[in-house]
Amino acid sequence: MSNAPPPTRRRADWATQADQGQARANAYSLWVGRSLLILTSATLLLLLGRVYQLQSQPDPRIAELRESQNASARLTGRRGALTDRRGRPLATTRTAYRLFIDPHKITRFGGFSETVGYELGYNPAEIERAIYRNPKSRYIVIDHRITDEQAARFDELKLPGLFKEPVVVRDYPQGSLAGQLIGFVGRDGIGLDGLERHHNPQLAAQPGQYSFLRDHRARRMWLDTDSYTPQIDGQNIRLSLDIRIQAIAEQTLAETVKKHAAASGQLVVMDPATGEVLALAHYPPFDPATFQDPETEAVRRLRVVTDVFEPGSTFKTFVWAGLTEMNAADPHETFDCENGLWVMPNRRRLRDAKEFDQLSWSQVLQHSSNIGMAKAAARVSQDDLHRIIAAFGFGQPSGADLPGEVTGTFRPVADWSSYSMGSLPMGQEISVNAMQLMRAFAAIANHGTLLTPTLYPPGLGQSAPITTTTPAAQRIVSARTAALARAALRAAVAEDKQKRVESELYPIFGKSGTAQLPRTRDNQNQQDTEGQTSGGGGGYLDGVYVSSFVGGAPVDQPRLVVGCFIHETRQATGHYGSTVAGPAVKHVLEQSLLYLGVPPLPSADSTDRVAQASD
Repeated sequence: MSNAPPPTRRRADWATQADQGQARANAYSLWVGRSLLILTSATLLLLLGRVYQLQSQPDPRIAELRESQNASARLTGRRGALTDRRGRPLATTRTAYRLFIDPHKITRFGGFSETVGYELGYNPAEIERAIYRNPKSRYIVIDHRITDEQAARFDELKLPGLFKEPVVVRDYPQGSLAGQLIGFVGRDGIGLDGLERHHNPQLAAQPGQYSFLRDHRARRMWLDTDSYTPQIDGQNIRLSLDIRIQAIAEQTLAETVKKHAAASGQLVVMDPATGEVLALAHYPPFDPATFQDPETEAVRRLRVVTDVFEPGSTFKTFVWAGLTEMNAADPHETFDCENGLWVMPNRRRLRDAKEFDQLSWSQVLQHSSNIGMAKAAARVSQDDLHRIIAAFGFGQPSGADLPGEVTGTFRPVADWSSYSMGSLPMGQEISVNAMQLMRAFAAIANHGTLLTPTLYPPGLGQSAPITTTTPAAQRIVSARTAALARAALRAAVAEDKQKRVESELYPIFGKSGTAQLPRTRDNQNQQDTEGQTSGGGGGYLDGVYVSSFVGGAPVDQPRLVVGCFIHETRQATGHYGSTVAGPAVKHVLEQSLLYLGVPPLPSADSTDRVAQASD
């Protein structure tokens, strides 16, 4: 009998053994999986730790490579423009090019400097010196601003090692027109003088920035959007100037200064009803594009507010109006002008240019009598005379918000001398700037209301509103008094036998002034005039004058007032204000009023003159 297990039992044992093998296999697989997971996790942790280490404390070589691939760039905004009242540009911003050399990119040093020099207009020796002065530099600037012709020639050359890059530059399309007022901008884009400096916060752009990644060839791959900051352009400012009237003023002023061999001059055109300055001219001129030339430094100053002078007889207009307003003198009463020579109670001798006997109060202003003015002023107190002068804005800034303004000299009553009551009514013992004088004269044209001169009129659509503490309009004399003053000044122009200011187109009223030039530190080596002293006791220069004329038109409803101030005139070439500055005021008034469309008086040649002015 056989002892072998039955088949059924054998099959059960085999199944058990198979299950045990499978279990062992599963356990092994689980162990391997867990081991791989642990190993993978450990490796990953090691990699993460290494990454952190490389990021926080990278190897210097890796750090250098990383920095070479990450870069940032600056976005340059556009500086705001300065324009005239009609939007015509006075100062603008455009893109130009800077020329530089990267010596590492030069493939052929022999002849490189000569090619650059001769093809683009530079000194080859200077280029060689620049390269060898900076042997390790890869950025050697040859020219900060090349011309359009040079840029075109550069594109044709395609010279290895020579590069151009765009830069933002300031342009002055009108050249020297209103140059002292506009000022200039330095190479770094910051305003350094004039309105460019005065309003740099409004005009200046705010730069932007962005970061990007580069490949091994320094080519830009993608932008880091999180780092992008856009640039903000500067604000535009529209001025009250009119470049057509400015051009008329500057051309006329230049001709006047040259004709009379004077040193310098200023000419101002204003709208008396609004205080808007339409032209502000200086001679010698200044072109903002040449500010780096040392020779231009002497002519940059905005002399209409930075330089002062004695106003002379132009000042009589304001004292006359003030005395009339106070009823200290009546336009129809008569003054004994002593046939041109009067010894005052303090023994001072006063003279008139002509020997007048009896003059009405209106004729005192019309004929500019020193004696008549002094006799009328003697009827009021020193305090009253001081109040009259101060009411017209003297002794304080004009308020025109122009850079560098000085207030001049107007002493308190306590500092007056025994001569002051005779000197001040004829424009001595006081110094003013041209803008102060224009402001006061505009009040006579504006029916007795004193306004503040402005270069930033409202309602012209400027995108950068200028906020200034502008004083409110002040009525300082009545409309009647102002009209009486204009009538007397109109008679002075109309009755001039030489017709130096009388116009065939418009009824002009105006007042001349011829003041001696006081001694200063700059001219103290020149001879004094015997017996004459200034308010400061420094005396006057012998035969050196400031020749002025202020006028307006039309007389009933003045549309414009013009002041011309010529400095350092002499007797040999003409020095009287009516002779030197009067014709300039007449010409500017005629041409400007025709340009503005103000109807002229009917005359035979009016049509032809209107056509000429509109060309």
